[in-house]
Amino acid sequence: MVTSSPNTSRRTLAAAATIAAGALTLLFLALRIEEPVAGGPPVQVEGSVAPAGDLVAVRVAAPGVSFGGRRQGGLDGASDDEADVVATASAAVLRARVKGRVLHANGRAPIFGVPLGLAGEASHEIVGWSAAEGRFEVEVDPGEQVVETHGSSWATVVAAPLGEDPAAVDAVLVAAPAMDVAGFVVRADGSGVADAAVRLALPAELLEDLPAGADPAGLREFATSSSQRGYFELLSIPAVRGATVEVTGEGFAPKSFELPTISSYDRTWVVDDPAQPAPAPAVEEGPVLRGTVLRADAEPAGDARVRLGALETTCDWQGAFALPLEELVEGAPLYAWLPGLEPAFVPGFATVLAERPPDEDAPLVLQLGGPLPTLRGRVVDADGAPATSWVVAPVSARGAYPALEPPLLLEELVGGGKLPEATTDLEGAFELAGLLPRDYRVRAWDPETLVSVAADVSVPPPTADGAPAEGAPEAALELVVPADALLDRLAGRVESAAGRPLAGATVRLRLLRARTSAGPVHRDGAAAIADAEGRFELARVPRSGVELVVTAETVDERAFPLRALERDAEGDLRVVVPERAELRVESDDPDAVRVALLGPEGAPTPLAATRDDVRVVQPYAELVDGTTAVLTAAEGAWTLVVYADGGVELGRAAVELTAGERTVVSGPPGPEDASPHDAPPAEAAPAPAERAPEASGADAGESSGG
Repeated sequence: MVTSSPNTSRRTLAAAATIAAGALTLLFLALRIEEPVAGGPPVQVEGSVAPAGDLVAVRVAAPGVSFGGRRQGGLDGASDDEADVVATASAAVLRARVKGRVLHANGRAPIFGVPLGLAGEASHEIVGWSAAEGRFEVEVDPGEQVVETHGSSWATVVAAPLGEDPAAVDAVLVAAPAMDVAGFVVRADGSGVADAAVRLALPAELLEDLPAGADPAGLREFATSSSQRGYFELLSIPAVRGATVEVTGEGFAPKSFELPTISSYDRTWVVDDPAQPAPAPAVEEGPVLRGTVLRADAEPAGDARVRLGALETTCDWQGAFALPLEELVEGAPLYAWLPGLEPAFVPGFATVLAERPPDEDAPLVLQLGGPLPTLRGRVVDADGAPATSWVVAPVSARGAYPALEPPLLLEELVGGGKLPEATTDLEGAFELAGLLPRDYRVRAWDPETLVSVAADVSVPPPTADGAPAEGAPEAALELVVPADALLDRLAGRVESAAGRPLAGATVRLRLLRARTSAGPVHRDGAAAIADAEGRFELARVPRSGVELVVTAETVDERAFPLRALERDAEGDLRVVVPERAELRVESDDPDAVRVALLGPEGAPTPLAATRDDVRVVQPYAELVDGTTAVLTAAEGAWTLVVYADGGVELGRAAVELTAGERTVVSGPPGPEDASPHDAPPAEAAPAPAERAPEASGADAGESSGG
């Protein structure tokens, strides 16, 4: 016998009423929708469209449809072959399609390939990319949105607030390459300044004359404060030309410092005591180089950039420029460029100016070339099948002025700050734009396996209309991947210089993608962990074109080209990585300011020191109050050299570093001390570095091509 409570009866009646109401609705509305059911015949759905949140009854005429493990009874006397569903209707969310541009803060050139995101909760997602001419198109939800750069490569200077009607906005986003600046704020006596406000100050001309369409409300601010020891970090800030870093706080006068050109983690900024303010520098008017930049058709090249050594300026809308001649470096070339066009070039122009001051009555005229040519080609395997989604790029670009640090690359100038790169399509075809008329070594590589193939190619000069130059080869470049490009297995043993196995060491593959003005750019591949005997094994490894990188708790990162490693009788590798040792140098010489360790070839080896949990690696170490911090370097025999200001050598000594031990060198080493290496003369002393050196200069056995 089955019984029911009053509450159960009421719920039964309510359910019956709901079903009856749904049945009446379906009888009066003739909306019929046909949708297929996976693996079965077409499904007919009868129902009505309701506001979001309203319940509607939907009849699904599909034989054998079941819910929750059992068949559902039908409405209006429907058979068991008809299933009823009670669903919640979802109103379609209307999204706005926003169009806009991404412009470079340094020169306002369009930027291609910048990942974009939305500020706030969705900032972790990429919503789009900038394409040709910096154009982008993204979809956003209704309501106020802000489009900004995404990731660590680019930093937003002026974001693009969209407002309540994003579709009506032609958004303009201003960005610059991202960089980091870290270091210490100290007083004249070297003591750290706590709670100092450190802020990035953009140049006044940028703030007063934003690109057309840029919303001042989107201007970003970058600021931090120093720790108790004076340490500060400004991370992922835009590298804007002319920007400064302002340091303010209690007990000292405000002070501005020049923003480094690349990331720097060892800045030491000394602030002044208000009782003894620093004298204001005298303002002297110097010579100014004036001129005009024209396009190939003799029309003014508005917004073109002009650079002489490290000095740079922007042309006005008529192509005119005025470049103050400050800190002119002898032999520096003169360049004028616009993205996508062949630049104008005058070699050794600084030397000419030194001999003959600029003539104000005869302005200089620089004329750009035509559009840069496009290199077309295909990447195929040994059987002729297309290699899809491979990356194609020149291994290295042309140094416009190698004496600069970092070196200036022409391809980055004409590419708006980015080196040329392309990806193969479904046919294996690619189009590589932004190359200059010269010889290149072009490499194509598979992002998954790091298998690569390279070829030397000569790019013809451009013409005024962008057509191929007369006599230029018509056949596209074809890069063929060898059939034996992959090794099924690569194994070996990692050990220290003393022969001890480096258990737990990480061994990974690395490909040199390109050489940029900021240094080499690499791509990491497969990795393995060495066992207790230091042995490792990798599968599906490129036969050539990559290097092996080893990292471990007791060693600094080291990279080895595969071809440079020893092999045993079975073909396994022997990888020897020196372990880390400690060194501290003490000197009584008041002129001693810097030390370095030189290897057998006279090159400095990296020295590392830890400051506020930040490990700083440089080719030299500073002496403060006659002593260095506790440094780490690779074990082995080295030549310790002590320098005074200006790189003047004070003395040297032989040093033997033992893994896991600390060596303390005291007293001023002199010329009589023995040296295990042929060290370079005093003028070859290492100059202060702005960034940590690469662990390896190897390029995986490839020539750079220029």
